[in-house]
Amino acid sequence: MQGVPYTGAEMSEAIDHDIELATDQFMAGRLQEAWTACRRVLDAKPLHAQALHLAGLISYQLDRAAEALDYLDQAIAVNPADPSVHNSRGSIFYQLGRYAEAEPAFRQAITHGGDLVDPHINLGNALFAQGRPADAEACFRTAIGLAPGNAGAHNNLGTALRAQGRGDDAVAAFRQALLLRPTDLEARYNLGDALLAQMQLEESEACFRYVITHQPRFVPAHAGLGQTLYHQHRIDEAIEVLDRAAAQAPDHPVLDYARRLAYGLRVPAGYPTMLTDQRRNDAFDAAIARAVAVNDLVLEIGTGSGLFALMAARAGAGHVITCENNQVLARVAGEIVARNSLADRIAVVPTISTRLRVGIDLKRRADVLIFELVTPGFLAPNALTYLKHAKAELLRLEASIIPRAITVHAVLVESETVKRRHPMGEVKGFDLAPFDRLCQPGAARIDLASEPHRRLSAAFAALTLDFRQPIALEGSRTDSVPVTADGLCHGVAFWLVLHLDDTTDYTSAPDDHPGTHLKQALHIFPEPRPLRAGDLLTVTARYDNTRLVFEPDG
Repeated sequence: MQGVPYTGAEMSEAIDHDIELATDQFMAGRLQEAWTACRRVLDAKPLHAQALHLAGLISYQLDRAAEALDYLDQAIAVNPADPSVHNSRGSIFYQLGRYAEAEPAFRQAITHGGDLVDPHINLGNALFAQGRPADAEACFRTAIGLAPGNAGAHNNLGTALRAQGRGDDAVAAFRQALLLRPTDLEARYNLGDALLAQMQLEESEACFRYVITHQPRFVPAHAGLGQTLYHQHRIDEAIEVLDRAAAQAPDHPVLDYARRLAYGLRVPAGYPTMLTDQRRNDAFDAAIARAVAVNDLVLEIGTGSGLFALMAARAGAGHVITCENNQVLARVAGEIVARNSLADRIAVVPTISTRLRVGIDLKRRADVLIFELVTPGFLAPNALTYLKHAKAELLRLEASIIPRAITVHAVLVESETVKRRHPMGEVKGFDLAPFDRLCQPGAARIDLASEPHRRLSAAFAALTLDFRQPIALEGSRTDSVPVTADGLCHGVAFWLVLHLDDTTDYTSAPDDHPGTHLKQALHIFPEPRPLRAGDLLTVTARYDNTRLVFEPDG
């Protein structure tokens, strides 16, 4: 009968046929065929309520929302007691994000069909979207009362309960939804998310893995799994999961937050500040440009962001081998190298430098070594071991080393405010000394430009290490320091000068360059020393492969 004009005798039968045809085509997603059949009915009978309803649904699927709502309004005018039309009208408003308009439509559906489950669920969703979880809960409970076996109602109830901070009740609701429909991925994800909030991590992990197995591109499940692993201190696994998900959705905000949490435990907090220290970058860039000749082989220890390796390649290096034992930094550095189209000349090796071998990792001994294994309190732990190994096993005898030397400058200081923090002692009458075990060891990082303090001496060169000479893994230097002011000496404040080559230095001195990322460090004496101007205080700067300390005489 399709395409044949209606006649009076056939009209009723033809309309029924076209309504059935339009419905079948609509359900099958063949919208134009459904629309053609539906329009034949409306051309013959413009006030056919069922056809108007169907025309509204088809129009919405064809992205004609205003037209869809107009058809539904006409259908309601013809048959105002049909709850399904009110429900459809509310659903369109809901999908358009017009939740306040969806609410009365769903209420009308309930008025005319109170024993129908869907309008109660839909009203609950509209109320929840308006920030009314308690009202939504009541709707979902009504739906469950009408249809206890409706898994979706139990899942939505769990969402409303969780929004009210009722975690245990939410978990129970999600479990009931899964009992009714074990393959419900939304309920499984929601259960995992609720369990994560309660730190029930093993079951939460299992939920997220189930969802990912059945829907690999569902990014929130990856983010949830990453956070679950993070809270189990399985940081490297968390990063691997989150990185895979980021390849699918690089701009997903929840995923980005979870990645930053995990990465933050693997990357020192001061890295962004270091990378934007323009003086540092200019100094190293100049020294690297002078040291690197065309086709040189350059070795970098501790790649970080890969910035110095990029500088070396730009300076003309034929190849750069840069190693990084921090797997997160190594991975990111590799991305940065590729992003700058230098992967053919820069190899990021994710290992510690003492595992590198000439003939395997390096085709020959390197012409230039770059390393910046420094901290505010001197050198990074074992930096001298890495340097000693590189000189013995990885570098040519005449290789350039950047920096070529380091000098520590120091000054005697009085600073009661810093003394109160390092080490931790009494706070408001309570002994908090055990908290010191949670603080970073060694000298305390400070900013002399902002810390209240008094200098009790002029600055003096406390220690110099020339990296071109044989490396001693421990040593000391003693100075008699003239005291220039009366005061109570709490310790020694000190800073670094990196001699990058014979021309360029980079210093963290507080007076000339207060903007340096390194700032300064403070070694607190075990007991403060009262000093008078004109005194001489003998101070020994003693270093080993992990730290630098200052010891006053006596």
